[in-house]
Amino acid sequence: MHPTRILAFSLLSAVCAVAKPVLHLDFEGESTGFETVGKLSFGVGPRPPEFPDFAKKNRAGEFDGSSRLVRKDSGKNSPLDFDNGDAITLEAWVWPGRVGEGNNVYLIGKGRTNNKGFSANNQNYALRLRGQKGEACVSFLFASRPENGKPSEWHRWTSVSGILPGDGWHHVAACYEFGKPESIKGYLDGKSVAGKWDMGSFTKRPPVVDDDELWIGSSLGGSRNSSYAGGLDEVAIHREILSAEVMAKDNHIAREDQDAFALRSHQRAAAAWDQGVYDDEVMTYRRPPDYERVTRRDGLVRSETTLEKLSTLRPVFDRRHGTITAGNSSPLTDGASALLLMEEGTAKRLGHEPLAFLRSWGFAAIDPGWQLLMGPSFACPVALDRAELTLDQVDLVDIHEAFSAQVLSNLEAFKSNDFARDRLGRDRALGEVPDEKLNIYGGSSSLGHPFAATGARQALTMARELHRRGSGTALVTQCAAGGLGAA
Repeated sequence: MHPTRILAFSLLSAVCAVAKPVLHLDFEGESTGFETVGKLSFGVGPRPPEFPDFAKKNRAGEFDGSSRLVRKDSGKNSPLDFDNGDAITLEAWVWPGRVGEGNNVYLIGKGRTNNKGFSANNQNYALRLRGQKGEACVSFLFASRPENGKPSEWHRWTSVSGILPGDGWHHVAACYEFGKPESIKGYLDGKSVAGKWDMGSFTKRPPVVDDDELWIGSSLGGSRNSSYAGGLDEVAIHREILSAEVMAKDNHIAREDQDAFALRSHQRAAAAWDQGVYDDEVMTYRRPPDYERVTRRDGLVRSETTLEKLSTLRPVFDRRHGTITAGNSSPLTDGASALLLMEEGTAKRLGHEPLAFLRSWGFAAIDPGWQLLMGPSFACPVALDRAELTLDQVDLVDIHEAFSAQVLSNLEAFKSNDFARDRLGRDRALGEVPDEKLNIYGGSSSLGHPFAATGARQALTMARELHRRGSGTALVTQCAAGGLGAA
């Protein structure tokens, strides 16, 4: 049994978050830490509804082809220094003007500034747009440092396709682990794009590392052919390789999709109550002070809510760019739940009829600085392998709805071959969960999340459903604080 669920608030606010970038510039305030060279103005940046992750009045930097922002390097062991074995992601939102054929305009670059005291070819790393066949293609560049009598060499990777200058806002990024040339990845609008090393060799040589400045928007002393003209926003450098899901901003889970999933949860929970599913699972509750009034049904379920109502709620964590609201999160609640677990032989001896059998389990722990609530994507493969089952052989899936974004992000990871390969070391994705199998009676978004009670609540509901059906298998899974996952 479990009691009336009143509400749950989770401090796990880092849904779909990544480790803090070592450099981030969003043009909303003063360019703290940067020196402005030339004229930099501000204009309209990416905004909703086309870009739901941005604020309604988001602004961006406007570069005129002669301006740049300059950041001094702090010296030895600077967070802006990258050597062999270090992973880097360079990303930015761009609305470029014309990029001449064969020109390479700089978005982010460390070194190659023509500053006195530094080599002319000291490109530590750079993210650029290269003009090719009328498109602006993603380009990653670095110079390898001299070693074993070999001089420094250029190493440039360029995407085979790009964006059309003047065609609106786009997200561009490049990821690389120095020393592993096969690790290079380019992204356009959150999607991986093919490319090739088109200058220099496919190398494992280390990059140039020095104390030259980092420039935004230009290089080569401000050369026109290497200077960016257009809108620029959300410039960032990360000391890790970000996945395609993260490249698409919070796993490309739009506010509308989160609200729609929350609505689904409420609708299914309300229908479950109307059908009597929860009648034998939830205890009645006598309310103080006189204990004469009796609550028989959850008060959290909002059968009357709509997408329109959910869309009016404000973000609660990141109030500027956020998409997580009280409506698409699990609510604050008190509660408890209990299950009776024993060996089958003991149950028979005591005269208990089992509702279901525990076939396997799996636990996982991930770096909370990456994506705090992605534990189910790591725990579920373990539980399924131990049960000698594949995801498509499971009849029901019940996943804890800490936040709609967290559920949808895990479901995306389940079906992603890239995630399976890069994060799990598996040959192929776990698989896709059909809608008719998923959280069939609602979940934590509508029922609430009393800490330490949700897992037992899920297991009980699934056990009773399998008992009603007379057979079948259910996968029950949760994320948890500290980057934990259970299944």
